[in-house]
Amino acid sequence: MLSGVATPAGLRERKKEKTKNALVDAAVRLFVEQGYEHTTVREITDVVGISERTFFRYFVGKDELVLFVVTQATDMFLAELIAAPTGQPPLPTLRDAFCRALCRLPEVWPGMDGGGHYAAIVRLIQSTPSLLHAQLAMMQRADERFVRALAERYGVDPRNDPRPRVLVVTFGGLIGMATEQWRGEGEVTDLIELIHRQVDAVIPALTGWT
Repeated sequence: MLSGVATPAGLRERKKEKTKNALVDAAVRLFVEQGYEHTTVREITDVVGISERTFFRYFVGKDELVLFVVTQATDMFLAELIAAPTGQPPLPTLRDAFCRALCRLPEVWPGMDGGGHYAAIVRLIQSTPSLLHAQLAMMQRADERFVRALAERYGVDPRNDPRPRVLVVTFGGLIGMATEQWRGEGEVTDLIELIHRQVDAVIPALTGWT
C-alpha cells in the first residue's frame, strides 16, 4: 500500500472523531445558550444532523458528553506523567505534566479554540450538581492510576508508603483551587499560571522527596 494513502478503517475513525467533536461542540453551545437541563439529546443531534440512535453509539448520555473533554485531559495528563523526564521532584512533575496535557487538548478536541469551550465546560460542571458529582466520581477512579504511576516512577510501594496517595490528593486539591479561582474566565494559559502559583506556594510544605 502506498505511504500516505488513507485506509477505509482510517477514514472511518476520522469520521467518528469528527462526529464526536461536532456533538461536543453543539452540546456546549446549546448548554450555554439554554441550560444543561433544558437541552435535549434530540436538539443536539439535530444540530449535527444525525439520529438519536447514532448519538448513543458515541455517548451514554449528556453527562458523558460534557465530561468527554475532562476524560481526554485526564488520559493525556497520565500519559504526560508517565513520559515525563526523570530527576525532578514529584509535585513539579505533576504540575508540568498537567499543564502540557492542557496545552495538547486541541489535538483531540479542535473545538477547544484557545480555551473558550473548555472554559464553558468548566463553568457548566461547576454550576450543575449532577455534572459536578459525575466529575468527582470520575476523578476518584482516576486517582488510583496516578498513585500507581507515581509509585512506579519513584520506586516506592503505595501499599506501605502513603506519599504517592497523599501527593495525588494534594495535587488534586491544588487543581481544584486553581480552577475555582479561574472559573472559566480567560484563556487556558490563565489557568496554567494559577496552577503554577498554587504549586509554588505549597512546595515548601512538602519536602523529603528525592
